[in-house]
Formats: sequence, structure tokens, C-alpha cells
Amino acid sequence: ATTLVHQMPSARKQSPKGNSVDLDATFTSRLRDMRTHLFNDRGLFDHLQRNVMTDIKQSTTNSNSDKNTYMKIQPKFRQFLKALFNIGGGLAQAKEFRDIFEDILVFLSDGLLEMKLDHAEASLLFDAIRDEINRMLPKYSDDCAAYLYVTSRIALVGLSRSVGE
Repeated sequence: ATTLVHQMPSARKQSPKGNSVDLDATFTSRLRDMRTHLFNDRGLFDHLQRNVMTDIKQSTTNSNSDKNTYMKIQPKFRQFLKALFNIGGGLAQAKEFRDIFEDILVFLSDGLLEMKLDHAEASLLFDAIRDEINRMLPKYSDDCAAYLYVTSRIALVGLSRSVGE
């Protein structure tokens, strides 16, 4: 867990107790603010959802097998996106941070399984989300990129183990 947390550039703060790692308060605050910004502005959340789905559709138009990626993601995407940002937004709370691995596996890896995505399709999804956050909310791009990097790696390991890849 400590190794993954250290992948988050702003999350290198050692707990005063010395036996645990706490995420940097600025980092978790920005993730919480980003979640609040997205969820309180329905138009922004809808715009993010449309842009990510457009990116995926454009990325997968070259082959018939990849066209199914869009169709697999689309019905469950809103729920997946909400779970992704709820996990990140809750990391300021100690209990949520403690449960991060379980939350990622239950809400994200299982969500990827429900969409029947393979590793490459799931990676495409995370990349499209990161790219759209960078475009739409540049204020949060560094923190979101760090969060998505770690979160996607955990979710993809969970997905790989579940499907036996």
C-alpha cells in the first residue's frame, strides 16, 4: 500500500505515529473539491461523460471488434464514473483511505467486469477519463492524474485476477 501511495506525488507525508502513511491534505482536498465540482454541476458531469464516450467511440472506430467497446461501456459508464470520483473524493476521511483497496476492487474492478471489458479496453477508459479531466478541469489535472494512475493500476490488477488474464 505504501508503495502505491508514493506514486501520488503530493502524498508523501509520513504519519506522526510512524506506522502508517497519510495522504497529503492538499491532495485529498483537491480530489474532494473536484468531486464536488463535478457532482454539483450536472451539466459539467454530463459534459464529461459525453466527452469521454466520444473519445472512446473515436478511438475504437477502426475495427469492428473495438466498436463493441463503446457499446459495453455506455450503459454502465455513469455509475462507474460516479464510483471513481466518490472514492477519490472520500480519501480525506481516514476510514475511506483505509478501505481504498476494497472500494476500488468492489466498485471499479467489478464495474469493469460488469461491462465485460478486457485489460486494454479498461485502460482506454481510464486514459479517456484522465484526458478529459485535463481538458475540462485543468486546475485538478495533476492530482487527478496521480489518483487515476494508482486507481487504474489497482482496478486493472483486480480485473486481471477476476478474468484470469
